[in-house]
Amino acid sequence: DSTEDVGNVFGELKQLEAGTGCGKFNRLFYFAIPPSVFVPIGKSLKEAVIGNSHEDPGVGWSRLIVEKPFGHDCESFRELSSAMSDLYTEDYIYRIDHYLGKEMVQNLVILRFANAIFEPLWNRDHIKV
Repeated sequence: DSTEDVGNVFGELKQLEAGTGCGKFNRLFYFAIPPSVFVPIGKSLKEAVIGNSHEDPGVGWSRLIVEKPFGHDCESFRELSSAMSDLYTEDYIYRIDHYLGKEMVQNLVILRFANAIFEPLWNRDHIKV
C-alpha cells in the first residue's frame, strides 16, 4: 500500500495501456478493503496515480468506490470522511453498501444476460480494444 508500490503497479498498467493504442483511460478503483486502510491506500493512489490534476476529457477520469462499512460509528465515519475529503473531492468518491454492492458485483454475468439493455452492449462486437 506504499506510494512506491502503487506507483510500480501503475507503471506496469501504463505499459499495458500503451500497447492498446488508446489514448483515453477511465479508471475505477474499488475499495473492498478494511476502513483502517482507506486513507493510506487513498493517499498512495492520489500520489502515484491520480495526482492533483483535474480531469482531462482527452485522457479520462478516475473514481473511487468505497464499500461500506465506512467506520464503525458516527465519529469514526466523520474522521474517515474528513481524511478522504482532504485527499479527494466528493465527485471522485462513491460510497456503496457492501451488501448491496456484493450482489451486483457477483452477478454481473447474470445482469448482462438478463437485461436486454446490457446484453447487446457488453458483447465482443461493442468492446473496443
